[in-house]
Amino acid sequence: KRMWDRAGWAVAALASVAAIVFAVAARRAAPEESDAASIHFTQSAVALPVTLGAMPVPAISPDGRHLAYAAPRVQGGAVFLWIRSFDDVDARVVEGTDGALYPFWSPDSRSVGFFSADRLKVVSLDGSRLRELCAVSQGRRGTWGADDVILVSTNSNPRILRVSASGGEPTAITTPDVAQGER
Repeated sequence: KRMWDRAGWAVAALASVAAIVFAVAARRAAPEESDAASIHFTQSAVALPVTLGAMPVPAISPDGRHLAYAAPRVQGGAVFLWIRSFDDVDARVVEGTDGALYPFWSPDSRSVGFFSADRLKVVSLDGSRLRELCAVSQGRRGTWGADDVILVSTNSNPRILRVSASGGEPTAITTPDVAQGER
């Protein structure tokens, strides 16, 4: 009986060692997982028709899967809205967005707002639906709330304007006292 006890312990020990060796080998054979995604980005070098201090900032979608930015197709050419999915290597120009500046995303990452020719415009992620929402002279920054309200600021007016994402007349929601240095 003692011999069988020892044999049982020996088999259990051997099985444990084999399980550990198998687990280590399987881990080494499996590809490494990482929390940080590797993102590759290529874009032709072009000279933007704006000074560095006024260069529009690219916008990352709320879901973190896309980048929108304004750039010309060729050096010295018209500026267009570009969208790049981080799943793809190349960006694509969104047709009909000539003059686009200062892009910003809808909360669901399905649309991009931008300013062009003193107008606030919105285009769907796939570029199939381009809409003009309203006139906004010298629009500079926009943010799109979950309640489908877009807030914008301009270079021509120190107020913050509110407009529905479905369009309409913008209304001022702030009235800063410029004489007091408010902006």
